Amino acid sequence: MSEIQYPLRTRAEEFFRKMQDEITAALEILDGGEKFFQETWERPGGGGGRTRIMQEGAIFEKAGVNFSAVHGESPESILNSEQKLTFFATGISLVLHPRSPKIPTVHANFRYFEQSNGQAWFGGGMDLTPYYLDEEDAVHFHRTLKTSCDKHDPFHYPRFKKWCDEYFFIKHRAETRGIGGIFFDNLSANDVREQGNVFAFVQDAAHSFLPADIPIVEKHKDEHDEERGSFYHVPLFAYEGAMFPRAIRFNIEVVDGCRFPPFWNRFVLLSAGWAGRKKSPTTAQISIFQSRYGLRRQVPHWCGHVPTIPIRPGLLR
Repeated sequence: MSEIQYPLRTRAEEFFRKMQDEITAALEILDGGEKFFQETWERPGGGGGRTRIMQEGAIFEKAGVNFSAVHGESPESILNSEQKLTFFATGISLVLHPRSPKIPTVHANFRYFEQSNGQAWFGGGMDLTPYYLDEEDAVHFHRTLKTSCDKHDPFHYPRFKKWCDEYFFIKHRAETRGIGGIFFDNLSANDVREQGNVFAFVQDAAHSFLPADIPIVEKHKDEHDEERGSFYHVPLFAYEGAMFPRAIRFNIEVVDGCRFPPFWNRFVLLSAGWAGRKKSPTTAQISIFQSRYGLRRQVPHWCGHVPTIPIRPGLLR
């Protein structure tokens, strides 16, 4: 049977399930200490998922890589619709918290959503939150994403990068979450003729995660900081997440079926404290970096000027 004969929801679910397997396998090899443990759960109303957590590893203090495929009645609070609709949603979401603050925290998620009225779309993205700014890391991360986007449309990267910068901008702190990345939502998959193109882009964007992040982790995995700089940033990362209610609400109400503690605990570190409202040195570094390279204004001109950080053989299958 040809690929187009399979429903898009089936192909998306299978792809996200395999991505969870691929990413967790690579991270276990990279960490070399701990393995992911898995919780299989069911959503009240239909569907379920697999939550995979690694704790107290050699490199990762806590890493969560989660897959879900759920269905049921569409929540009015999410969809703002007076119609009685049903939905199907599937996707993968992850946050990796390192032991060493020399390694950035990284977040990514990719998802597919459809309703019984025929509407369907993709969303997702990834972004990097460094504790100590390394320009080579930033260039590598953004250039990897740009290369993936450019395979499909030269306007994807500038559009989705700007979207990420704006979406994760914390107005009352006048700062961004790290150095950004890409973010997109409501990429329509209604037209059968366009489904293949949109899905192909989402697949390539998701496949770019490991090449974008793993070389950065490998580069800094043996570097440590006795002052434990991440003690400031980790609670800030969780705090920033709470500032974006649409994404949080979608996961809690639609995906997890109001399982708030399990949802939140996937991404919060074992050791985290609130360090007050003062800005860290990294905040100033990132502000200078953004001004210098136009990180929040336009396509960075440096994407093609620095060699890509190599990946150790065997990590990517």
